[in-house]
Amino acid sequence: MSSRYTLVRRHGQDVTLTLTIDPRVSDEHLIAIAKDLRPFGRLMLRINHECTGDWFAYNKRCTYEEVGAFFCRAHKIIKEYAPNVQTVLCTGGVEGDTNILEKEDCFADAVRCTDQWSLDKYFALHWGWPYDIAERGGTSHNRLNV
Repeated sequence: MSSRYTLVRRHGQDVTLTLTIDPRVSDEHLIAIAKDLRPFGRLMLRINHECTGDWFAYNKRCTYEEVGAFFCRAHKIIKEYAPNVQTVLCTGGVEGDTNILEKEDCFADAVRCTDQWSLDKYFALHWGWPYDIAERGGTSHNRLNV
């Protein structure tokens, strides 16, 4: 990671690392991750992105409440052992016209503790790519009105 990290920095870009982590991992394991990241200085760590979905293993092993609580636990440990690492919470969007965050009750504490919060919503998304073509009437894509 070191040489790629240096190359990204040389071009003036921020470094973002995405980790998918089992929410039942021990504090000792999280501390080891944080200590491994500390020498790299400033970077963003996106933990269990798309956490309000149902397609990752961590959402199949744990409830959404447990995933949200894990994010807070991981954030606290990362900040203690690697203070230059910014945590990023990536959740689903807002449900319709309700102004309510998807699974808001499960992730409210995570939204409050994270350094950065991003929404996993796109105006157009083709999740079947590159295996199919997004054609009218297909089921591997979606387009929303702005």
